[in-house]
Amino acid sequence: MDWERKVRGVCDLVILVDASAGMEADFQDVRETIRKTVSNIFAGGVCGLRETRVCIWGYRNAAADGVDWLDRRPFVEDVEGFEQQLASLRFHGGGETGSLIDALLKLCEQVEESDACSLTDSNAARGCDPYKWRKRRSADRMIWVFSNRS
Repeated sequence: MDWERKVRGVCDLVILVDASAGMEADFQDVRETIRKTVSNIFAGGVCGLRETRVCIWGYRNAAADGVDWLDRRPFVEDVEGFEQQLASLRFHGGGETGSLIDALLKLCEQVEESDACSLTDSNAARGCDPYKWRKRRSADRMIWVFSNRS
């Protein structure tokens, strides 16, 4: 990687949540902490980040829940959009375990190909796919996983 060309302080963050029915009570305990932390990130108060996009994905059991196993949401660039995603997360289904590895593999596939979408100004204005990561040289990538399974 060409570290000298990498943009600093720019991040794409995916919050990946086990959204199976069995996780709902556990997630309620951490929802407010996530909301406050992400609000601080958008306010510029965490780790020197100057531009952040955040989204929430919910995953369930791929075998038990069929096409409804993955609940993808687009990256947003403001706290209001993030709070709407957080409030809309629904827990149901799930079988014995959620499909964390399958969800991580799906995330790995979501990379924007266009260099225009790697710039740090508003990606929405350039028609970039809001479900995809920016290119690695343009933004750091983080995934926070919340699951009650070890």
